[in-house]
Amino acid sequence: GATLNVVDLDGRNLRPLTARGTPLGGHAAPAWTGDGRFVAFSVFDGARNNGVWVVSVETGRTTQLLEAMRGHYELAFAPDDTSLYVAGGDPFITRIPFNKESGTMAGPREMIAVPGVEGVRGVTISPDGTRVGFAGLALESQLWLQPIAPDGTGRGAPRALTTDTSRRNSKPVVSADGSSVAYVSARGGESPNLWVIGIDGKNSAQITANDSPDLQPNWFPDGRRLGFLSTRQNGLGMWSIDLETR
Repeated sequence: GATLNVVDLDGRNLRPLTARGTPLGGHAAPAWTGDGRFVAFSVFDGARNNGVWVVSVETGRTTQLLEAMRGHYELAFAPDDTSLYVAGGDPFITRIPFNKESGTMAGPREMIAVPGVEGVRGVTISPDGTRVGFAGLALESQLWLQPIAPDGTGRGAPRALTTDTSRRNSKPVVSADGSSVAYVSARGGESPNLWVIGIDGKNSAQITANDSPDLQPNWFPDGRRLGFLSTRQNGLGMWSIDLETR
């Protein structure tokens, strides 16, 4: 429930800019418009509120500019305040046309691909508005397997269970018969989906393919289905999928 505050340059007159729950989730990464009338910010852990919002400094009214379940880590306005540039760790930069009079979107968002960069972070705009600076972030995220002895101590060296180039592999859960591992894989430019891999690290297979995040997998006792959480159909719910028929 983090919120944003404003303080004068001399450290005085601390005052709230956003209020907890408006919108729901943590408020972060503030970016001022050049005229000081609006502040754009990102929201995290707020489910469908996640994405980019803007708040009026004068009235406190908040408006969502971009809905996205993945994080948006840095925001920067163009010098003329007609565009907002967003970096979210994906291989592209999002440009949001901005109406600086009303503080709303002025047109559809534009995805600016950045070839050769796995993840864009730290976006900044040159003073003349002709160039975008950013950092290129490379991530390696694998699931690892550690053999253990009956007393729970390590036995031998750990080894990587997955060896792909996903942005993040997480939330592993082992099937009841110990033969397979279900997990969440988030790949660049995609929402998290469910995958299954053999305990030997072979025969990995994508189980779900959906624009909304699929998370928190768990095996059914029969080993034939997975239960999981998803925001499909515009609402958070519990779903199941048959591994054979999908």
